[in-house]
Amino acid sequence: LPSIVIQVIKTTNDPTSSARDLNKIITNDQAISAKVLQMANSPFYGLSSKVSNLNRAITLLGFNTVRSLALSISMVDHFKGKSSSEYFNRGRFWGHSLGVAMLARMLASKRPNLNPDEAYIAGLVHDLGIIIMDQFFQNEFSMILNLVHQEDMPMLEAERKVTGQDHAEFGAVVAAEWKYPDFLTVSLGQHHNPGYTGEHQEVANAVYLANCLEYRFNEAHEDKNPPEPDQAILDKFVDDEEQLEILKVKFEAETERNQAILKLFQ
Repeated sequence: LPSIVIQVIKTTNDPTSSARDLNKIITNDQAISAKVLQMANSPFYGLSSKVSNLNRAITLLGFNTVRSLALSISMVDHFKGKSSSEYFNRGRFWGHSLGVAMLARMLASKRPNLNPDEAYIAGLVHDLGIIIMDQFFQNEFSMILNLVHQEDMPMLEAERKVTGQDHAEFGAVVAAEWKYPDFLTVSLGQHHNPGYTGEHQEVANAVYLANCLEYRFNEAHEDKNPPEPDQAILDKFVDDEEQLEILKVKFEAETERNQAILKLFQ
């Protein structure tokens, strides 16, 4: 992550920090500053007058939203441009990534030994392997998507058939090469594996479950083979059906905010 994003995370996690402290950091990055102001002026907030002061924008959005926005910008900026395949919609990809990030943070907040911000980052980058294939391994990615859409083959199976590994394994290899923190590398590699019991199991389980629930909660998905959550992992994070419904309501309430973030990259 860029150093300014690390500073944003530290500042927003400090209970003694103010909007003015965050303003001093964000002012040094024109891209983040512009996106913060743009989001504050988005229809989501429905203000009658334009927000032109960064300090006011930060106060309006709140620390959590500014932090999420800075993280999202740093991720999306790595992978600009259109997809190499007609079958792959980058807008939906980023929407899914943000949804998983949001749900992972919600789930992590229920566990005393999990950092919600780390879970959010892990959710945001969980499909790193897919976006890298789309941008840098276009021939292989096209073959994979052809198998998925023309032969109705599950994505993971198609990936293994074409490349010998799936996007989770590939993403973990890249994350390790890029010197990502261990919890990110593990969650990348294990976000389709409910049986994982190694180091950083908790965050890996949170991202796994967030990925499954995002498919369940988001009616916009067209995936013919959506993942179903492992019951043991579900029980670990969600007490009962009532709590699951509450989680769904929270997800739906935040979806519009996520859409506001996504529109900043269109």
